[in-house]
Amino acid sequence: MAHKMNYTSYTLLHKKFTSNVKGYDPLEVDKVLDDIINDLEFYENYVLEAKDYISRLETEIKKNRDEINNLTTEKAILESRLGGIDNDNNVSRENIHLLQRIRLLENKLYEKGVDPNKIK
Repeated sequence: MAHKMNYTSYTLLHKKFTSNVKGYDPLEVDKVLDDIINDLEFYENYVLEAKDYISRLETEIKKNRDEINNLTTEKAILESRLGGIDNDNNVSRENIHLLQRIRLLENKLYEKGVDPNKIK
């Protein structure tokens, strides 16, 4: 959105109009007012686009914060489940392998219509 400003606050403040018999030259004044209107229209559009962009960014930030909260909750759950596992502990790795094997066997029992939680 390229727009060359017709006036700055300084140039507008120091703008000198050509005077004639009835006051200032109306065509010159109209030209200045048209340029000011163009500048204002540009800034009005710029502000609307900026507000829209900010709104989209705020929505994205909220979505990301929600995702971070969900991931933090999931991390805490996983840490509580796997808190005793140590990378250098072979017994823990073996326990994971055994838990996976138990899960597979329980799934087979469920497929056969047996609830493994009710087996004594």
